Amino acid sequence: MNKLLYNLLMIQKLLIYLSYRSYDDERTGKLAKLKALLVGAFTDICDSTVPFGMTYKEIIFEKVKEYEYPG
Repeated sequence: MNKLLYNLLMIQKLLIYLSYRSYDDERTGKLAKLKALLVGAFTDICDSTVPFGMTYKEIIFEKVKEYEYPG
């Protein structure tokens, strides 16, 4: 599998995971109880010639923007 396809699949998996977690949090309020959120490093992520539309940081921020985590 080439690196670009792999990266696109990983971004898609991240979106699916965050969408699921976002729905789960709406039910349980887990993210609202956190004082901070740590996200591991993403390395060697490349966008395709047709841009995905958001970086991984933008995707994460979009899902947690309503919470007041430290920057």
